[in-house]
Amino acid sequence: FPSHDRFEDIVDKTRDVTDFAISGYCDGKLIAIFGVTSLTPITKTGAIWMFGTKFLPKNKKVFLKHCKRCVEVMLENYPIVYNYIDARNIMIINWLKWLGFTFEEAKPYGPQGLPFYKFYMKNKCVDQ
Repeated sequence: FPSHDRFEDIVDKTRDVTDFAISGYCDGKLIAIFGVTSLTPITKTGAIWMFGTKFLPKNKKVFLKHCKRCVEVMLENYPIVYNYIDARNIMIINWLKWLGFTFEEAKPYGPQGLPFYKFYMKNKCVDQ
């Protein structure tokens, strides 16, 4: 979505394409929304996404305490979730690694050919 969109507009747009979402609040303020969208109805592969609000940095301990469980809940209905991230976004890459996501080698993407990583996580029951 264009970066000039308001947060509320982005949330409204994602509602139409999201199969499952979890909102995180602290002291009555929305701090983050996680979601997953089915990419194919047959394999139920999901594209995972997250939006953080301006209240996330002040509530990072609460967020970190609960975010692993949010990903676990999403994986209950999807054998694999994945997405792509700009290789320059080191802080979020470190967080995704902390959550347990696996990363592939960065590849050029988009009109500027910037490096992006594909990251993914499999449902543990899939490999058994």
